[in-house]
Amino acid sequence: ISAPLMDKAGRIPILLFALVGLTISSAVLSAYYLLETDCYMNATGDKVCPKHPLPDIVAVIALYSYVFFFSSGLGAIPWFLMGEIFPAEVKGQASSVATAVNWGLSFVITKTVGQETALFGGQPKGLGGVFAGYGVICFLGIFFVKCFIPETKGKSFDQIQAEMGGSQKKYVSVQEQPYKW
Repeated sequence: ISAPLMDKAGRIPILLFALVGLTISSAVLSAYYLLETDCYMNATGDKVCPKHPLPDIVAVIALYSYVFFFSSGLGAIPWFLMGEIFPAEVKGQASSVATAVNWGLSFVITKTVGQETALFGGQPKGLGGVFAGYGVICFLGIFFVKCFIPETKGKSFDQIQAEMGGSQKKYVSVQEQPYKW
């Protein structure tokens, strides 16, 4: 969804839209799990689980919303930005490092969600704490994008580099370089 919209709306507005959506989705998921009532044993030894105050569809919609907002923003746009902010001389190496960091951190998140859930008190309430933490990170991401990510829509590489405070060296695209025998 974001690829055709990026050249119309710009990268930053789509990222901000996605981060706001991720923050709200995380907050709803957090509330859903934190409001979960604990089961208990009654006097006759039967397990009693009071009805959840929110319908299950709330969690399903919040989870699908989270996936939608991630896919439309943070899941797609950073890959486009990499091609626009790195000079041709280092694009391969820089993209490799950025990709390794991205996948490495995704691995860490996947492997630690169980420990984070336990840290916050186990399931189901612990998941509320995990989603609250993710929501805070998404909220902070809004300020990160506003302060540090340049809008690249309609800008040349030199303009992007000047905005980022990068090298003033004139980079020539690979297509513009003369062929050397």
